Amino acid sequence: MINSLEPKIACSYNPDHLVNPARLLWHYTKCPDRKHMSQMFKICPYNPAHHIPNCELYNHMKRCPNAKVQLKLNFRNDEDPWG
Repeated sequence: MINSLEPKIACSYNPDHLVNPARLLWHYTKCPDRKHMSQMFKICPYNPAHHIPNCELYNHMKRCPNAKVQLKLNFRNDEDPWG
């Protein structure tokens, strides 16, 4: 039985596809709309679950919450990441 109270996320390729967040990446591999629209989207380099329209990728990368996590993983606390 499917619990209708579980949180759902809309598929980037078809907003009518409402998916459990834990299954979003699996959905993207099977989504028939992705096959037709993939040239219009880019995948965020910080989180593969973020499928972003090409024209919005730059702004998404500036505000993506996963970018901060990526920087913390790449640099120790005593390192200056910019020089």
